[in-house]
Amino acid sequence: MGVSLSKRPYKPYRSGWDHDHCEFCGAKLSERKEDLNVGYTTSDMYHWVCTVCYEDFKNMFKWEITGK
Repeated sequence: MGVSLSKRPYKPYRSGWDHDHCEFCGAKLSERKEDLNVGYTTSDMYHWVCTVCYEDFKNMFKWEITGK
């Protein structure tokens, strides 16, 4: 509830990671063209939400959008 998210191109959380998954639907986010390449993420870039789930849940979870 009330977490701040930023819309960003996908970047791995740390070296050795090549993808993440949407916290809600499990969609794959990565830098590969066949995956989702943009999503909403927490400031530490650890948790990702795809754009569809963001739109579906933004009001319920009262997410705030911040800049990079």
